[in-house]
Amino acid sequence: DWLVSNLRIKGLRDVCIFLVCVETGARVSEVLTGLNKNFKKNSKGVWTFGISKSKNNPRYVGIQPYLAKLINQYINTERRRITDNSPEFEYLFVSSKGFTKGGRLSYGAFRANLKEAGEKAGMDPASIMTHLARGTKATQMVIEGKTKEEARIALGNKVTINPYVDYDNPELVRYTGKAIYYIDEE
Repeated sequence: DWLVSNLRIKGLRDVCIFLVCVETGARVSEVLTGLNKNFKKNSKGVWTFGISKSKNNPRYVGIQPYLAKLINQYINTERRRITDNSPEFEYLFVSSKGFTKGGRLSYGAFRANLKEAGEKAGMDPASIMTHLARGTKATQMVIEGKTKEEARIALGNKVTINPYVDYDNPELVRYTGKAIYYIDEE
Protein backbone atom coordinates (compact mmCIF):
# COMPACT_ATOMS: atom_id res chain seq x y z
CA ASP A 1 0.00 0.00 0.00
CA TRP A 2 2.83 2.41 0.83
CA LEU A 3 4.51 1.75 -2.50
CA VAL A 4 1.39 2.33 -4.58
CA SER A 5 0.45 5.49 -2.72
CA ASN A 6 4.00 6.88 -3.05
CA LEU A 7 4.68 6.06 -6.69
CA ARG A 8 4.20 9.03 -8.96
CA ILE A 9 2.80 6.88 -11.73
CA LYS A 10 -0.96 7.24 -12.00
CA GLY A 11 -3.20 4.21 -12.12
CA LEU A 12 -2.63 0.74 -10.72
CA ARG A 13 -2.25 -0.72 -14.23
CA ASP A 14 0.74 1.48 -15.05
CA VAL A 15 2.27 0.95 -11.61
CA CYS A 16 2.09 -2.81 -12.19
CA ILE A 17 3.62 -2.57 -15.67
CA PHE A 18 6.47 -0.41 -14.40
CA LEU A 19 7.16 -2.70 -11.44
CA VAL A 20 7.10 -5.85 -13.59
CA CYS A 21 9.75 -4.19 -15.77
CA VAL A 22 11.87 -3.09 -12.79
CA GLU A 23 11.59 -6.38 -10.90
CA THR A 24 12.18 -8.70 -13.87
CA GLY A 25 14.09 -6.56 -16.33
CA ALA A 26 11.45 -7.30 -18.96
CA ARG A 27 11.03 -5.03 -21.94
CA VAL A 28 7.87 -2.91 -21.87
CA SER A 29 6.82 -4.46 -25.18
CA GLU A 30 7.11 -7.95 -23.63
CA VAL A 31 4.94 -6.97 -20.67
CA LEU A 32 2.31 -5.28 -22.84
CA THR A 33 1.89 -8.38 -25.01
CA GLY A 34 1.53 -10.65 -21.96
CA LEU A 35 -1.75 -12.52 -21.84
CA ASN A 36 -4.09 -12.57 -18.86
CA LYS A 37 -4.04 -16.40 -18.85
CA ASN A 38 -0.22 -16.34 -18.49
CA PHE A 39 -0.27 -14.62 -15.10
CA LYS A 40 -0.56 -17.56 -12.72
CA LYS A 41 0.92 -19.56 -9.89
CA ASN A 42 3.19 -22.39 -10.94
CA SER A 43 3.20 -25.88 -9.40
CA LYS A 44 5.44 -24.62 -6.57
CA GLY A 45 3.01 -21.83 -5.65
CA VAL A 46 5.20 -19.08 -7.14
CA TRP A 47 3.49 -16.35 -9.19
CA THR A 48 4.79 -16.17 -12.75
CA PHE A 49 3.99 -14.13 -15.83
CA GLY A 50 4.56 -15.22 -19.41
CA ILE A 51 6.13 -12.35 -21.31
CA SER A 52 7.04 -12.27 -24.97
CA LYS A 53 7.55 -9.95 -27.91
CA SER A 54 4.60 -11.80 -29.41
CA LYS A 55 1.70 -13.79 -27.99
CA ASN A 56 3.42 -17.09 -28.82
CA ASN A 57 6.08 -18.90 -26.82
CA PRO A 58 6.17 -16.79 -23.67
CA ARG A 59 9.21 -16.66 -21.40
CA TYR A 60 8.02 -16.99 -17.80
CA VAL A 61 9.44 -14.67 -15.16
CA GLY A 62 8.94 -14.88 -11.41
CA ILE A 63 6.74 -12.24 -9.83
CA GLN A 64 7.44 -11.10 -6.27
CA PRO A 65 4.54 -11.72 -3.82
CA TYR A 66 3.91 -8.00 -3.22
CA LEU A 67 3.70 -7.43 -6.99
CA ALA A 68 1.43 -10.45 -7.54
CA LYS A 69 -0.89 -8.92 -4.94
CA LEU A 70 -0.89 -5.60 -6.83
CA ILE A 71 -1.54 -7.31 -10.17
CA ASN A 72 -4.42 -9.28 -8.67
CA GLN A 73 -5.78 -6.04 -7.22
CA TYR A 74 -5.57 -4.47 -10.70
CA ILE A 75 -7.36 -7.49 -12.23
CA ASN A 76 -10.15 -7.27 -9.66
CA THR A 77 -10.63 -3.48 -9.89
CA GLU A 78 -9.44 -1.50 -12.92
CA ARG A 79 -9.36 -4.41 -15.37
CA ARG A 80 -12.73 -5.73 -14.20
CA ARG A 81 -14.35 -2.30 -14.73
CA ILE A 82 -13.07 -2.25 -18.31
CA THR A 83 -13.53 -5.88 -19.39
CA ASP A 84 -15.70 -7.56 -16.74
CA ASN A 85 -12.74 -10.02 -16.87
CA SER A 86 -14.29 -11.66 -19.91
CA PRO A 87 -12.00 -14.16 -21.72
CA GLU A 88 -12.76 -12.13 -24.86
CA PHE A 89 -10.11 -9.65 -23.63
CA GLU A 90 -6.89 -11.66 -23.74
CA TYR A 91 -4.22 -9.18 -22.69
CA LEU A 92 -3.46 -8.66 -19.01
CA PHE A 93 -2.83 -4.94 -19.30
CA VAL A 94 -5.65 -3.37 -21.29
CA SER A 95 -6.46 0.05 -22.66
CA SER A 96 -9.02 1.92 -20.60
CA LYS A 97 -10.49 4.28 -23.17
CA GLY A 98 -11.19 5.06 -26.78
CA PHE A 99 -11.75 2.65 -29.62
CA THR A 100 -9.04 0.35 -28.22
CA LYS A 101 -10.78 0.00 -24.83
CA GLY A 102 -10.24 -3.55 -23.57
CA GLY A 103 -7.50 -4.21 -26.13
CA ARG A 104 -3.78 -4.29 -25.58
CA LEU A 105 -2.42 -1.10 -24.04
CA SER A 106 -0.20 0.65 -26.58
CA TYR A 107 3.48 1.24 -26.03
CA GLY A 108 2.96 4.95 -26.77
CA ALA A 109 0.26 5.33 -24.11
CA PHE A 110 2.41 3.71 -21.44
CA ARG A 111 5.47 5.71 -22.52
CA ALA A 112 3.53 8.98 -22.21
CA ASN A 113 2.37 8.04 -18.69
CA LEU A 114 5.92 7.11 -17.65
CA LYS A 115 7.32 10.41 -18.96
CA GLU A 116 4.62 12.31 -17.06
CA ALA A 117 5.56 10.47 -13.85
CA GLY A 118 9.24 11.25 -14.38
CA GLU A 119 8.46 14.92 -14.96
CA LYS A 120 6.44 15.04 -11.72
CA ALA A 121 9.49 13.51 -10.01
CA GLY A 122 11.61 16.40 -11.25
CA MET A 123 13.35 14.48 -14.02
CA ASP A 124 13.84 15.74 -17.56
CA PRO A 125 11.10 14.02 -19.62
CA ALA A 126 13.56 13.67 -22.52
CA SER A 127 15.73 11.43 -20.32
CA ILE A 128 12.85 9.09 -19.43
CA MET A 129 12.97 6.01 -21.62
CA THR A 130 10.96 2.84 -21.29
CA HIS A 131 14.20 0.84 -21.15
CA LEU A 132 15.13 2.60 -17.87
CA ALA A 133 13.57 -0.25 -15.90
CA ARG A 134 15.50 -2.88 -17.88
CA GLY A 135 18.72 -0.92 -17.43
CA THR A 136 17.99 -0.54 -13.74
CA LYS A 137 17.59 -4.30 -13.34
CA ALA A 138 20.72 -5.06 -15.38
CA THR A 139 22.82 -2.57 -13.39
CA GLN A 140 21.39 -3.86 -10.10
CA MET A 141 22.34 -7.43 -11.03
CA VAL A 142 25.93 -6.39 -11.80
CA ILE A 143 26.17 -4.37 -8.56
CA GLU A 144 24.93 -7.45 -6.66
CA GLY A 145 27.71 -9.58 -8.16
CA LYS A 146 25.97 -11.46 -10.98
CA THR A 147 28.17 -12.24 -13.95
CA LYS A 148 27.31 -10.71 -17.30
CA GLU A 149 26.29 -14.17 -18.51
CA GLU A 150 23.95 -14.74 -15.54
CA ALA A 151 22.36 -11.32 -16.08
CA ARG A 152 22.05 -11.92 -19.85
CA ILE A 153 20.20 -15.19 -19.29
CA ALA A 154 17.94 -13.71 -16.60
CA LEU A 155 17.00 -10.81 -18.89
CA GLY A 156 16.39 -13.09 -21.87
CA ASN A 157 19.02 -11.40 -24.04
CA LYS A 158 20.51 -13.40 -26.88
CA VAL A 159 23.92 -11.72 -27.00
CA THR A 160 24.90 -9.16 -24.34
CA ILE A 161 23.62 -6.88 -21.58
CA ASN A 162 26.28 -4.20 -22.13
CA PRO A 163 23.86 -1.65 -23.65
CA TYR A 164 21.71 -1.83 -20.51
CA VAL A 165 24.32 -1.55 -17.78
CA ASP A 166 25.53 1.89 -16.79
CA TYR A 167 29.01 0.85 -15.64
CA ASP A 168 30.15 4.44 -15.19
CA ASN A 169 27.17 5.61 -13.13
CA PRO A 170 25.57 2.85 -11.03
CA GLU A 171 24.31 5.57 -8.66
CA LEU A 172 21.84 6.53 -11.41
CA VAL A 173 19.93 3.38 -10.50
CA ARG A 174 19.46 4.63 -6.95
CA TYR A 175 18.60 8.18 -8.14
CA THR A 176 15.95 6.93 -10.56
CA GLY A 177 14.46 4.70 -7.87
CA LYS A 178 14.36 7.55 -5.36
CA ALA A 179 12.76 9.94 -7.86
CA ILE A 180 10.09 7.59 -9.16
CA TYR A 181 9.37 5.87 -5.84
CA TYR A 182 9.19 9.16 -3.91
CA ILE A 183 11.88 8.04 -1.46
CA ASP A 184 13.49 10.76 0.60
CA GLU A 185 16.80 10.13 2.30
CA GLU A 186 17.83 12.21 5.28
